[in-house]
Amino acid sequence: MFRNSALSLLSNQKLIEIYKNAIILKLDKEFIVLLAEEMHNRGFTIEGSSSIAKTTSIINY
Repeated sequence: MFRNSALSLLSNQKLIEIYKNAIILKLDKEFIVLLAEEMHNRGFTIEGSSSIAKTTSIINY
């Protein structure tokens, strides 16, 4: 089932920028996971692994 969210309105470039800043600023983990899920839905990978798997390892702060 396709779920349309506000994140789907972001350009790819803006989504990546927000994701990177969220990691740097150590924003809420649930927010970062939502961003990673949107990136995964768009077929993005982060440094050779799925965006969700990589995010899980990054946000364990």
